[in-house]
Amino acid sequence: QNKEQSDVVNRLLSRFQETGWGEIAKTEPTNFDVPWQVNSTFELDPVVNVPGPSAMAIPVGLAPGRLKGFADVVLPKERRFPTYCNATQHEEWIELAFPKDMKVTRVPKGVTFSKGTLRYQSTYVLSGQVLKIKRVYASNRTETLCGAEADKVFTDFTQVLRRDLRQQVFFQ
Repeated sequence: QNKEQSDVVNRLLSRFQETGWGEIAKTEPTNFDVPWQVNSTFELDPVVNVPGPSAMAIPVGLAPGRLKGFADVVLPKERRFPTYCNATQHEEWIELAFPKDMKVTRVPKGVTFSKGTLRYQSTYVLSGQVLKIKRVYASNRTETLCGAEADKVFTDFTQVLRRDLRQQVFFQ
């Protein structure tokens, strides 16, 4: 990109009312022999009031926000015409590092969803002061047009996803 990285970071963080700093690195998108990856490191300004007991949702940070976007989708109750759909996979790997003086008392529970052509799984593993989060979404559709049945499956998925994204890390 021909943009200042700090401007890109600020724009990405502001999508979900987050502020801070960060760096973004990516693999070469024209090298088709390796998977394209975007890796980022970021530090957020405080998202909770401490000291004292508190809780926070997992921030989006510099991730694409695709899963958060899926959670905001509300499909029509009835669809008159089929809509475009495709096969895709999206993975988010997040490591949240907590300060040494903060005691993490509860982490989210992993979630699994599998229905029709949609799959979603999240895992949360606390190792010392680092919470490792992995979220994988896969749509293995063979058709390019989707109707009411696909809408129902996606709606079921978004209910599970919303509950997952609302989970919080508790600490003191």
